[in-house]
Amino acid sequence: MSSSNADMISKRRFKLTKEIRKATLSGSEYYELKRVLETLELVEIDLNALLVENTNKIAKFNTNNGRYRVLEDGRHEFAINDTVMIFTTENGMIKYVETKANAKARKETDIILEMLLAVIDRPIIQNEIKNIKDTKERLRKHASLRGYDEIRKMIRSDTLQTLITIDNMDKPVVIE
Repeated sequence: MSSSNADMISKRRFKLTKEIRKATLSGSEYYELKRVLETLELVEIDLNALLVENTNKIAKFNTNNGRYRVLEDGRHEFAINDTVMIFTTENGMIKYVETKANAKARKETDIILEMLLAVIDRPIIQNEIKNIKDTKERLRKHASLRGYDEIRKMIRSDTLQTLITIDNMDKPVVIE
């Protein structure tokens, strides 16, 4: 083997061991990315639970013979039995609420309000879940995260060899 090839191999080996040392000793970016992924997982779990709650509220409205219609003047009418709530909206926001119910109709009124809030929250929650999934996918594809993860797997599979490499990395390699 010629001297220039030995020098090139020595330089490459030094660079490799330097990168392994960096990955094993620091790895802060890897852990930061992993923490972000773990946090996103928890938020996604919470949002999915809220989505289930909203679905249950809508189902409760429907199982209580809830009725919904858009009136000719554009107002939204929700009704259960003799309890009727009419919502006037402006720019997607509720501007005015008209309630027609007797004093004992609190249960029906609550069901209508819960269902209405569920319908309003549902697209927002679904969009948040989509954003979280997209972010998690981008993080999983992040080169640093994949690279550190691969190096860690390699290190864990042969700890003795890694320790020997790191221990000897600053010593010059003599190839004869």
